[in-house]
Amino acid sequence: MRSDELYDLAVRLAPRLAADAVPVRLPCPVPGRRRALIPLDLADELLELGVPLADPPPKLGGPGAAHLLVHRRPQLTRLLADPRCARELRLALTAELELEGLPEAGVSYHRHYRPHREAELNSWRSTPGICRTPLGREVLCAWLNRQRERLRAGLDLNGLVHVLAPFVHIGGVVDELLKDETAAREFASVDVVALVLPDLPAEADRPAIEGLMATMRPEDLIGTRPMPDLRTRIDETLPDLSESQVAQAWKALQTGVNCQEGLRRLVARLSG
Repeated sequence: MRSDELYDLAVRLAPRLAADAVPVRLPCPVPGRRRALIPLDLADELLELGVPLADPPPKLGGPGAAHLLVHRRPQLTRLLADPRCARELRLALTAELELEGLPEAGVSYHRHYRPHREAELNSWRSTPGICRTPLGREVLCAWLNRQRERLRAGLDLNGLVHVLAPFVHIGGVVDELLKDETAAREFASVDVVALVLPDLPAEADRPAIEGLMATMRPEDLIGTRPMPDLRTRIDETLPDLSESQVAQAWKALQTGVNCQEGLRRLVARLSG
């Protein structure tokens, strides 16, 4: 954690720094080391006191929104008025919402962003202060609209996992800043079973697949084959499958069930 004493010392030095007219650089994360905290609030105050800032690193060096400190100056009025900083903050937040540089999502998403999970290791544990700024709210709303456009464009099962994954990353930010009844209805209308059917290794009767999925619960995809009781139900619903086809069916079915849970949670969060 940054100490208040260090912050206050930097502010006391501001007149000298302004007089020297030497641009101050924001601290940057060092590759391979723990992510540094970036004191955006201090940078905002220094700008107000006439201290010049050096050009910020691309996407502010990629520390992640949770590592951007704003609590002493939550609106970042001066910093966001600087087009260089505003540009890199926008790019940084957009990249994180798109999961750039974070664990990839996908059907083989073990140890990554699993759609049925409320949170993962790298998920935001609380709303980053940058998200509450006007720029942060704007970026969040634009991103949600892109997610809705992807939904409307039509998705396969893997595509649905990719759309749901960032919502696992941002967690409760949806509750606080992204309430949207229309978006909730759009996500609630997703027909997950229709996306599962093409991924099955054999043609199947939809009511039978719906019944089979209704007996399953959200679980991590661990291992290469289903548990014996589920294997029996798969064999009864989809007879005469080879071992590899059973594994394929199980992964599609389990991913579908997990997406149903992810959608249920997301719709509840988007709803007022």
